[in-house]
Amino acid sequence: MSKDNVNHPSHYEAGPFECIELTRLYPFAGGNAIKYVFRHRAKNGVEDLEKALWYLDHATVDELRPMPCASNSKACHLLRVLERADWQVMAPFWKGMWELAQGYDSGLTRAHRAVDRRVRLLENPLTDDELRLLDGWSAKPEAAWRLRAGGFEY
Repeated sequence: MSKDNVNHPSHYEAGPFECIELTRLYPFAGGNAIKYVFRHRAKNGVEDLEKALWYLDHATVDELRPMPCASNSKACHLLRVLERADWQVMAPFWKGMWELAQGYDSGLTRAHRAVDRRVRLLENPLTDDELRLLDGWSAKPEAAWRLRAGGFEY
């Protein structure tokens, strides 16, 4: 079988469903933020996450929610599927977008933090002790100091 990068690009089909099923329920900015997070590991990595951050920073809250004419319950269902699957290891982003779809403005903070944290993790590889601390395990005090200096919350 040959690849079809126009109609069915593999970086949009690899998930639990095709990305367009969710993005078509959103205005331009919200759909793009979702698209870039959805595909970042299969396409452009940090660059895609930085694009997602740009949309999260420049869009209004309403531009990050499903369109009024779209089925909000379908968007919420698909976001929950991505959160439960921890798609692209970005469960907090999907949860934040679900919260936004439910009308909670605080979801934007959660979504933004998730993308920002992933960018910093990809740009600055962490030591095993730092990763343990971020995952809730105890580690040497130096790991905590380095994380705080790097702007990480744990």
